[in-house]
Amino acid sequence: MKAELPESIVEMIRRKFSQKEQPIAISLLSEYKREDDEYRERVLRCIVSLAGKDIERLKHFIECAREDHRNLIYWHEHGEQSLKIFSDKCDKISPSK
Repeated sequence: MKAELPESIVEMIRRKFSQKEQPIAISLLSEYKREDDEYRERVLRCIVSLAGKDIERLKHFIECAREDHRNLIYWHEHGEQSLKIFSDKCDKISPSK
């Protein structure tokens, strides 16, 4: 079941992704839902930020968030170097793109 995205997240998507990729990114992120919605917007912001302008990275970080959203928050707050340190937590991470 898809959940509506906060407007701040939609704005981030508009700034980061091409017009062609925006609907894809919105659809993918709309599918990310947790039982506990307390951190959802924060995690979504981390996913979009870490993905850059790359849909494949976006998909990857959505999957990482499903595993453990705390990793995404940490990676976002501590930068790309933290992706290398904790790559075993989500083994397909490609920190440099």
